[in-house]
Amino acid sequence: MRVKLPLPPSDMPPLHQSNYTLGVADMNYGNHLGNDRVLTLAHEARLRYLRELGYDELNFYDSALIMTDAMVQYKGQGFMGDAITFKVWLLEPTAIGFFVLIHKLDQPKEEIARIKTAMLFFDYEKMKRAKASLAFKEKFLP
Repeated sequence: MRVKLPLPPSDMPPLHQSNYTLGVADMNYGNHLGNDRVLTLAHEARLRYLRELGYDELNFYDSALIMTDAMVQYKGQGFMGDAITFKVWLLEPTAIGFFVLIHKLDQPKEEIARIKTAMLFFDYEKMKRAKASLAFKEKFLP
């Protein structure tokens, strides 16, 4: 039994792509990328995308974000010194949130992992879910 996270169609390019070199802090006792680090790297990729747009998780189109779910499909191993590429897509946007899919490859094109996170708009002062802003709706909703 395995989680399966399909990639978007080839005609849907990633919204963000950046590189990262795996270091000693990313390794586990087996001398390969630790499973706990995969989610941390997904967070890094998501923040890089948000910063590229001029936002962060406390201000994304006039609302904050909170991660409510995460799924990881491990595809291979990463080792210290591997240069990996993050590819980020924003999927299934709604009035309350969206999914972020992060795909990581190392340089020889061996896939390491696919990570899908559910991001909801959130009001941290009221500690409850919020709705997407008009600016987000205009950009991402049909």
